[in-house]
Amino acid sequence: MMERVYMAIYLDEDVSPVIGRILRSHSFDVSWPSEIGRLGLTDEEQLTYAVREKKSFFTHNKVDFIRLHQNYISQRKKHYGIILGARRQNNYEVARRLLRFLKLVNPGEMDTQLRYV
Repeated sequence: MMERVYMAIYLDEDVSPVIGRILRSHSFDVSWPSEIGRLGLTDEEQLTYAVREKKSFFTHNKVDFIRLHQNYISQRKKHYGIILGARRQNNYEVARRLLRFLKLVNPGEMDTQLRYV
Protein backbone atom coordinates (compact mmCIF):
# COMPACT_ATOMS: atom_id res chain seq x y z
CA MET A 1 0.00 0.00 0.00
CA MET A 2 1.33 3.43 -0.94
CA GLU A 3 1.70 6.01 1.84
CA ARG A 4 0.23 9.48 1.30
CA VAL A 5 2.67 12.26 0.57
CA TYR A 6 0.24 14.99 1.61
CA MET A 7 -2.37 15.00 4.32
CA ALA A 8 -6.03 14.58 3.56
CA ILE A 9 -7.98 17.55 4.89
CA TYR A 10 -11.51 18.07 6.17
CA LEU A 11 -12.59 21.70 6.42
CA ASP A 12 -14.83 22.89 9.21
CA GLU A 13 -18.21 24.37 8.37
CA ASP A 14 -16.83 27.84 9.18
CA VAL A 15 -14.21 27.63 6.38
CA SER A 16 -15.08 28.85 2.90
CA PRO A 17 -15.37 26.14 0.22
CA VAL A 18 -13.21 28.45 -1.93
CA ILE A 19 -10.28 27.36 0.24
CA GLY A 20 -11.16 23.72 -0.41
CA ARG A 21 -11.24 24.29 -4.16
CA ILE A 22 -7.85 25.99 -4.02
CA LEU A 23 -6.40 23.03 -2.10
CA ARG A 24 -7.84 20.62 -4.66
CA SER A 25 -6.21 22.59 -7.46
CA HIS A 26 -2.92 21.71 -5.72
CA SER A 27 -3.85 17.99 -5.68
CA PHE A 28 -4.92 17.76 -2.04
CA ASP A 29 -7.63 15.33 -0.94
CA VAL A 30 -10.02 17.79 0.70
CA SER A 31 -13.71 17.78 1.59
CA TRP A 32 -16.07 20.08 3.46
CA PRO A 33 -19.49 19.69 5.13
CA SER A 34 -21.66 21.43 2.52
CA GLU A 35 -20.48 19.15 -0.29
CA ILE A 36 -20.99 15.89 1.59
CA GLY A 37 -24.22 16.65 3.48
CA ARG A 38 -22.75 17.23 6.95
CA LEU A 39 -23.92 20.80 7.63
CA GLY A 40 -25.24 21.66 11.08
CA LEU A 41 -23.45 18.94 13.03
CA THR A 42 -21.64 19.67 16.28
CA ASP A 43 -17.92 20.38 16.35
CA GLU A 44 -17.37 17.03 18.04
CA GLU A 45 -19.34 15.21 15.34
CA GLN A 46 -17.32 16.97 12.62
CA LEU A 47 -14.02 16.04 14.27
CA THR A 48 -15.20 12.46 14.79
CA TYR A 49 -15.95 12.26 11.06
CA ALA A 50 -12.47 13.59 10.22
CA VAL A 51 -10.91 10.96 12.50
CA ARG A 52 -12.98 8.18 10.93
CA GLU A 53 -11.85 9.35 7.46
CA LYS A 54 -8.22 9.76 8.67
CA LYS A 55 -8.19 13.43 7.70
CA SER A 56 -6.62 16.43 9.38
CA PHE A 57 -9.14 19.06 10.40
CA PHE A 58 -8.87 22.76 9.47
CA THR A 59 -10.95 25.38 11.29
CA HIS A 60 -11.12 29.04 12.27
CA ASN A 61 -12.86 28.02 15.53
CA LYS A 62 -9.92 28.12 17.93
CA VAL A 63 -11.68 28.03 21.30
CA ASP A 64 -13.82 24.95 20.70
CA PHE A 65 -11.15 22.95 18.88
CA ILE A 66 -8.46 23.65 21.46
CA ARG A 67 -10.92 22.23 24.00
CA LEU A 68 -11.67 19.21 21.79
CA HIS A 69 -7.94 18.61 21.27
CA GLN A 70 -7.37 18.72 25.04
CA ASN A 71 -10.23 16.23 25.51
CA TYR A 72 -8.63 13.86 23.00
CA ILE A 73 -5.29 14.13 24.81
CA SER A 74 -6.80 13.54 28.25
CA GLN A 75 -8.77 10.53 26.95
CA ARG A 76 -5.73 9.21 25.05
CA LYS A 77 -7.69 9.29 21.80
CA LYS A 78 -6.04 9.84 18.43
CA HIS A 79 -6.94 12.40 15.79
CA TYR A 80 -5.08 13.17 12.58
CA GLY A 81 -4.29 16.76 13.37
CA ILE A 82 -6.20 19.95 14.04
CA ILE A 83 -5.01 23.01 12.16
CA LEU A 84 -6.18 26.40 13.35
CA GLY A 85 -6.14 29.39 11.04
CA ALA A 86 -7.19 32.99 11.57
CA ARG A 87 -10.22 34.08 9.61
CA ARG A 88 -9.26 36.64 6.99
CA GLN A 89 -11.24 38.68 4.49
CA ASN A 90 -9.20 37.19 1.68
CA ASN A 91 -9.75 33.42 1.31
CA TYR A 92 -6.75 33.25 -1.02
CA GLU A 93 -4.49 34.44 1.81
CA VAL A 94 -5.87 31.73 4.12
CA ALA A 95 -5.33 29.14 1.39
CA ARG A 96 -1.79 30.39 0.72
CA ARG A 97 -0.84 30.05 4.40
CA LEU A 98 -2.46 26.64 4.69
CA LEU A 99 -0.81 25.36 1.51
CA ARG A 100 2.61 26.52 2.67
CA PHE A 101 2.11 24.58 5.91
CA LEU A 102 0.66 21.46 4.27
CA LYS A 103 3.54 21.16 1.83
CA LEU A 104 6.03 21.07 4.71
CA VAL A 105 4.34 18.51 6.97
CA ASN A 106 4.00 14.76 6.40
CA PRO A 107 0.71 13.12 7.40
CA GLY A 108 2.22 11.10 10.28
CA GLU A 109 3.70 14.22 11.85
CA MET A 110 0.21 15.56 12.56
CA ASP A 111 -1.12 12.63 14.58
CA THR A 112 -2.89 14.16 17.60
CA GLN A 113 -1.17 17.50 17.01
CA LEU A 114 -2.64 21.00 17.21
CA ARG A 115 -0.99 23.53 14.89
CA TYR A 116 -1.54 27.15 13.92
CA VAL A 117 -1.14 28.60 10.41
